[in-house]
Amino acid sequence: MLIRLTAVDLPATGPAGRQLRRLQDQLVDRLVECHTLGPELTDELYRLGGQAPAAYRRSVLLPLRRDVHNGRSPAGDLRAQLGDLPGRIPALGRWLRARAEIDRLTGAIAAGSDVALTEERVALATLCGSEPFGRAVALTSPELLAAVQRTAARGGEPDARGRKSEPTVVRYALRATTRTSPLSWFTVVGWGSWPDDGALPLSLTEPPSPPGRDLPTGPEPVAGLDLAAGGKPVAVTRPPAGLVASLFLAGNSRPNQMLRTPHRLAPGTRVQDRHVVFYREHPTTGADGTPVIREERVRMPLRPALAAIIRVLRAAPGGYPPEELVAALGRRAARPAADAAAAERLARRLITQLCDERMLIPVPPTTEHDPAALAAIADWLGDTGAPALADHVRQLDRDIRSLAEVDAARRGQLVRRISAGWHEALHRLGATAPPQAPVTEDVVLPRPVRVTRRPAETADLTALTGLALLFDEDQVLRRLLRHRFVERYGPGARCTDLGQFFAEVGTGFGDLPTVTSDGALAGGPIAQVPELAQLATLRQEVTRAVRAGGEDDGVETVIRDELVAEAVAALPSWLRARPVSYAFFGQHGPDGSLHLNHIYGGWGRFTSRFLDLFEDTGMRAAVATQLRRVLPGRVAQFRPVHGFNANLHPLLLGEDIGDDQRLGGLDLAATELVHDLASDQIRLLDPVTGDLLDVLYLGFLAPPALPARVAALLGDLGTGEVGLHHLAATRTVSGPDGQAVIRNRLRCGRIVVARRSWRFDDGAEKHLRGLGSPSAGPSVAAVAGLRAAWGLPDQIFLNQGSRHIGHPPAPSTRHPSAPPPAPATVAGLREAVTRPKPQFVDLSSPLHLRCVPRWLGRITGPLVIEEAQPRPAGHDRPHRLAELVVETYLPAAPRAVHHTAETSRAEP
Repeated sequence: MLIRLTAVDLPATGPAGRQLRRLQDQLVDRLVECHTLGPELTDELYRLGGQAPAAYRRSVLLPLRRDVHNGRSPAGDLRAQLGDLPGRIPALGRWLRARAEIDRLTGAIAAGSDVALTEERVALATLCGSEPFGRAVALTSPELLAAVQRTAARGGEPDARGRKSEPTVVRYALRATTRTSPLSWFTVVGWGSWPDDGALPLSLTEPPSPPGRDLPTGPEPVAGLDLAAGGKPVAVTRPPAGLVASLFLAGNSRPNQMLRTPHRLAPGTRVQDRHVVFYREHPTTGADGTPVIREERVRMPLRPALAAIIRVLRAAPGGYPPEELVAALGRRAARPAADAAAAERLARRLITQLCDERMLIPVPPTTEHDPAALAAIADWLGDTGAPALADHVRQLDRDIRSLAEVDAARRGQLVRRISAGWHEALHRLGATAPPQAPVTEDVVLPRPVRVTRRPAETADLTALTGLALLFDEDQVLRRLLRHRFVERYGPGARCTDLGQFFAEVGTGFGDLPTVTSDGALAGGPIAQVPELAQLATLRQEVTRAVRAGGEDDGVETVIRDELVAEAVAALPSWLRARPVSYAFFGQHGPDGSLHLNHIYGGWGRFTSRFLDLFEDTGMRAAVATQLRRVLPGRVAQFRPVHGFNANLHPLLLGEDIGDDQRLGGLDLAATELVHDLASDQIRLLDPVTGDLLDVLYLGFLAPPALPARVAALLGDLGTGEVGLHHLAATRTVSGPDGQAVIRNRLRCGRIVVARRSWRFDDGAEKHLRGLGSPSAGPSVAAVAGLRAAWGLPDQIFLNQGSRHIGHPPAPSTRHPSAPPPAPATVAGLREAVTRPKPQFVDLSSPLHLRCVPRWLGRITGPLVIEEAQPRPAGHDRPHRLAELVVETYLPAAPRAVHHTAETSRAEP
C-alpha cells in the first residue's frame, strides 16, 4: 500500500487556543439551547400577551418576545421589569440563564482571542522556518518564498506587509499540514505491505518506534506505522519532460538540422485503399496547464516513392534521417546520371513536404522515459554543431540534479538560476519557454515502512469494492461503447483503425439510455441497451435500502452488511466480465476507523510512478506480482508521457504498447479492436498472434488530453472515480437568510465512506460570506452563531460545488472511451479543472477566521462545507497527517458465452 505523509507536523494548539475552543463549544451549546427554547417561549409570551394589561404587554412582553425571536439578550431595564415572570414560565428562566451565559462567554472569547492569535502567529512563524516547508515553497513561487521567509523572520509579530500576505502563507502552511498530494517537500511518500494475518494489531494509544530523524518527531506518532523502517527521506529532482521536449524541437528547427535528425512515421500510419492514413498531432495546453494532444486524421494518395519511404521507416524503430531517405530514394530511382540531380531535388522536396505535413516526425536522441534525457539532448546538441549550448544544458542538468540536496536557505536562488537556464537555452534556439515549473521534485522513504496494524477490516474493503463496481459510471460507459461498436461493425467483428472508430463515437451517446448514480434512467429508450435496466433497478433498490436502513440518527447513515452481500450477489454478469481494481484513500480516526477521502481506479496507478525512486527493488516486484495474480493473460502497458512527469511510470509487467518502437513491444497502429463473443466485451487484439490483450494504463494525463485513437488503451482496464455519498440520507434545514441541504455521514462497517456536508442556497451563502469585515474576518463568537444555526463542527473544509447539474467528475476521472463532452459538460469539466482545492478551516482559530474572507473569495461557485474528520487541529501535541492508499482487486468472473439477441446471430 502507498503511504503519504505530511513532511511537517501541524503545530500543537497552545493553552490560549485550547481555552478559546472550549469557550466557543460552550457558547455553541448555549446558543443551541436558546434556539431550541425559542419557538415554545415565543408562543407562550404571545399567549400571555392576550391576557396581560396593554401597558405591560407593550413595555415588557412584546420587547421580550422580539428578543427571544431575534436571539438577543434583553436590555437591563427590561430584565428589571420581568418580576416573577421567569419563575412562572420555566422556559423563560432557562432562556435567561442561557443568555446570561452567552453574554459571559462572548466577553471571555473577545478577551482571549488576541492572546490565541499571537500564539498561532508564533506557531506559524516556526512552521515557516522549518526546513521541509522552506524547501517546498521555494519550488512554488519566488513571491511565496519571500512571504514565508518574512513571516518566519517576524516571529509572530507581522508588519503590515506580513498581514497582507498572511492568508496566502497560512493557506500554504495548511496545505503542508492537512493535505498529502505529492509535491516536493509538502509530502513524503512511502510504501508498505499489508500486515500478515498473524501480526498483532497495534493499540491506537501505543506509540510505534520513533520515526526517521528527518521526519519531524513528536510525542504523537502515526499509529500503525513504523516510520523508522522506511529510512531517511530522499528527494529526487528531475527536469520537466515538457521542457526537455521543447528544447529538442527547438534544436531540430535550426537551419538544415531537420534533414539530419532521424524521423519516424506519424502515429497511426497505415496503408488503406491505395491511400496512406496517419494522425497529425497538435500539442497544446489545458486549462490547468497540463499537456493536451489534439489530432486530425490525414489521408493522402499512395505513390511508389511514398510506399518506399514507409517500408524503410517501418524497418527502422529509431528513425531514419531525411537526408539519408533522399539518397535512398535517389538510388531506388536508378536514373541516368544526367537525371540524378533532378531526382534528388524531387526526393528532397517530397521528404520536406512530408516533414512539413508531419507524416514524418523527428525522433529525439532518447525516449521520454530515460532518466538522463536532458543530458542526452545536451550530447545531441554538441554533436550537431552547438557545443556552447550543449555545455549550458549540461550545467542546467547538473543544477537540477543538485537541487535535491540544497537546503531551504539556498534553494530560491538555485531555482531562479534553473528557470533562467531554461529560458536562455530556448532563447538561443529562437524559442520561448512554455509556462511550466523549471524542475519537479518527489520525496520518498527509500525502504518499506513497517505497517503494524491493519488499515481496515478486509470484509469492509470487500463490501466497498462490490459497491464501487455497482456505482462505477465507467462501467455504464463501457457498456454503451460495446453497444456502439456492435451497432457499427456487427457482433464478433474487428476494427483495424481505432482512431476512426473513436472519432465516430465522438458524435456521442445521446441517443442511448444511461443510468444515473441513484438508478434513474435517462437518455434514449432502454430497449436499445436492455441490460442497463437490471443495473438501474439494482442501484435504485440499494439506494432506497441504505437511506431507509433504520440506523439513521440524523448524523450518520449506516450501510448494513447483509444489504451489501445481497447487492454484490445480484450484480449483472456483464459487470463481472473484466477484472477491476479500486484504490481507497483514507486516514485513520482516533477510534481506529478509516475515513475515506477518495475512491479511484487502482491497478497500482498511484504507487507505480514512485517505484523507481525507492531504494528497495522488492517494492516493484511486489506490485508486479499482485498485478500478475489478477491479469494472468497477455499484458501490455501503455506509457505515454507527452511532457507530463507524473506519467513517467516504469514497465511493471508484460510489454510496452505505443507509438515509439524504441521501447520494443507492440506497435499501437498494428492492434485491433474486437467484440469478444465469449465475454461480450470490447477488447484489444494482437492480430499477429490472435491474443486478447489486457492493457494497463497507469498515467495521470486525463483522457480528454490524449488523442482519441488511444481511448481503448486507456479504458481497457479502466475503473473510474466512484462517489457513494449519494447513498447517505439528506435533510433540508433553515438557518440565517436561507436553507441548506445537509447530507449525513456514510459508514460501512469501520470505514467512514463519506463525511457530512452542507450545501447552501444563495441567501444562506450570501449571509455566510458577509460575516465580518473583509480585512479581519468574522469573530470567534460570530462563528459560534453559525455553528449553532447550521450544526457545523469546529473543523471544516470549504469546497466549491459545481454549477452544473449532475456534478461532472474531474477530467482525469472521465471514462477514456466516452465521447467528447457536450458543451454543458465541457463547461463542467473546465470548472472542475480550475476549481480550488478544499480549504481546511478551524472555526475556533482567530488566525484562520482572519483569512476566511480571502479564502472564500477563491471559491467562485456554490459553497459546500464538509466536516473535517479526522480532526486535523486542536491537538495538545504536534500532529502529523498520514493518508493510506489501499488497493483491492476483483478478478473477472469465469467466462461464459453471453447469449444475446445480437451475439446469437454473430459470426466470429
